[in-house]
Amino acid sequence: MKFENEDQFLSHTIRHIKNVERISENMMKTIINSPIKNRSNEILDHFDIPNMEELQAFSKKVSKLIKVHDIAKINNESSFYLKHGFDEPIYKTLYKLAGTEIKAHERGLIDKINKVDKKETSELIKTLNLKPWERRLYDFIEHTSDIVDRGCNPITEIEMGRKVYLASEKGSDFRPKIEHDLVLDAEDFYSKHIAREQKIFKEFLFDNVANSTIKNKETLSVEPPVTNIKIKGGKR
Repeated sequence: MKFENEDQFLSHTIRHIKNVERISENMMKTIINSPIKNRSNEILDHFDIPNMEELQAFSKKVSKLIKVHDIAKINNESSFYLKHGFDEPIYKTLYKLAGTEIKAHERGLIDKINKVDKKETSELIKTLNLKPWERRLYDFIEHTSDIVDRGCNPITEIEMGRKVYLASEKGSDFRPKIEHDLVLDAEDFYSKHIAREQKIFKEFLFDNVANSTIKNKETLSVEPPVTNIKIKGGKR
């Protein structure tokens, strides 16, 4: 099984972005409204959060920041990708690499793409004036949401061309127990609220439209549920 065209890969990328947004929003709710006695205090201490009031205010910043996760990859505006040294939208470049493990000589290209993403996030972070603890917690939430979707998403292995492991299996990434517990919570949320949708999405994406051009990328990328994400640049 493989991606048959750029639009198919684009739809997968948009779906990933929406999944990350949903996982991060739920993680914030978990952190703020932890059902386990005294666990909220443990989280506050671990991430050096001053108090619950500031944490609740921070959740609004997370909602804004997470929307730029990987958004650079689907930006169709020529002024954007040319400015960053690409001759085409970044998702098209990634599509050409999909299905095979990244080789040593391609690592530089991947690093270049990741730098564009980080720059977009950094610019927004500056406008939001994140405090040190906010930056640390956001980095954790974004990173965790990203690798939870990558690890649980059945399309990831098709994209990466290799076996993919659950985020919770990467013990070295989450040494403190509280972080590992939050990862497990995120995976549990995925299994209950996203996994079935993602299975249906995969079947629709590869079984029904593998050899056709996907015209309505926004709708396809988010069925179900219907939640749209706008692609900058309009028609290519």
